[in-house]
Amino acid sequence: MTSRLFTVAVSLLVSILALGLVDSLTISVTNGETEGEWGPVDLCPDGSRAVGYQSRNDLNQGIDFTSLNTIRLFCDDVDASNVTSTEGFTGQFGPGRSCAAGEALSAFQLRVQPNGAAADNTAVNSIRFRCTDGIELASAGNQQGTFGTYSDDCLTGICGIQTLVKPEDVSVDNTALNDVHGGNSINAEYNDLSILPSHAKNAEKIYRMKPRSDDVWLLTFPKCGTTWTCELLWLLQNNCDFETASKLGLGMRAPFLEMPYLNSKIQAKREMLMNVDKVEQLPSPRVVRPHTPIHLLPPTLFDIAKVVYVARNPKDVIVSYYFHHKLIKLHGFTGTLEEFAQFFMDDEVYNAPFFTHILEAWSKREHPNMHFMFFEDMKKNLRGEIEKVAAFLGKTLSEDELVKLTEHLKFDNFKTNESVNNEGGKKTGALNQEGNFIRKGKTGDWKNHFSPELNSRIDAWIEKNLAGTDLKFVTELDYQD
Repeated sequence: MTSRLFTVAVSLLVSILALGLVDSLTISVTNGETEGEWGPVDLCPDGSRAVGYQSRNDLNQGIDFTSLNTIRLFCDDVDASNVTSTEGFTGQFGPGRSCAAGEALSAFQLRVQPNGAAADNTAVNSIRFRCTDGIELASAGNQQGTFGTYSDDCLTGICGIQTLVKPEDVSVDNTALNDVHGGNSINAEYNDLSILPSHAKNAEKIYRMKPRSDDVWLLTFPKCGTTWTCELLWLLQNNCDFETASKLGLGMRAPFLEMPYLNSKIQAKREMLMNVDKVEQLPSPRVVRPHTPIHLLPPTLFDIAKVVYVARNPKDVIVSYYFHHKLIKLHGFTGTLEEFAQFFMDDEVYNAPFFTHILEAWSKREHPNMHFMFFEDMKKNLRGEIEKVAAFLGKTLSEDELVKLTEHLKFDNFKTNESVNNEGGKKTGALNQEGNFIRKGKTGDWKNHFSPELNSRIDAWIEKNLAGTDLKFVTELDYQD
């Protein structure tokens, strides 16, 4: 029986919620002190950021002076919440300081007196914040020690705080607040999303990408027809340049944003792939394809670029994703389809939850810059779907181009196309010899793999998640192109 440690020990998938404010979830400084215990992570309500702060300082300059004790952040949610993590034990709150309207706290620095530098240790004396518009807020606190460097910027705003506080003890030299972590609002949005740790560290870069007016962004949950549709979009964007398409792999023509973080444990190998920085430098027109959910993509995306979303029925997605995990060595999955299906329904596969991903896109299907399509419609009438996508992109195809595109994208032809089928991965050792990256592409293949009991469980799971929505899936076709 495959252990549930599959998602953390084998495929390296994690739920960021379990990590607290560590690694990519935190911004920190290098000059904090070490006494005390880290308190709980205190986050602003979902979707809000910290826009100001207030500090509590021990102003008593007598014996056992503790200086900065507590930091309170003000959030921009409708209830004007505040967050503090662990509080110190003495002092008075000073006046609050806030960023300009529409801005948020983005970085901080600490004034610290290192332990041992004076007879009375005080650790953190004051804190200074910088806002997302670059404006610094005046520091609050006492003057012992010196300011260190600023933390990294959370360009979309700090969303929480965690503090290291030494509890009061009359028998020792008290220092109260010793160090601070700030919560990164972008990575905190990954709370219930299963992702690779290496991907989490690049979440901010993806969110801060600058869409272009001639971009086409292809959004999909894994195994929903990403490669198939991407080839179509690239050819439409590039005047049906079949010659270049045959010579240059799709990964270079239309980069998959998360690929460097999925492909290798080795940093040097990841850097050879088309990462976010390289995508930013690509000439126009670009086709960009992430599996990242919409709310974690650039907030201006729909205002600037064209977006194509491809959905597929979850039964065939489960089967296809299972064989995908068996094929790719890095995933290391050796379990059964039934075990994998349960992982999928429990949101323990990469980029789960499936329904959160697809329903967010479904809610935007009427946006003028969104074209929402189904894998099953391409299987039923490939030529007709090509015409719809071309019209959405404002492209006019001749009859000859339409015939060539349809023939090029027919699944039997597509499987043998070396610029898209990733068969080279078998030569490099990235893929196992058994199986293919482009497998069957059939609607209804799940019937060849699901037991009646498994099918019933999946039906119940689908029904539960679609309750109250008007989204419907096609799971079988009488005819397929």
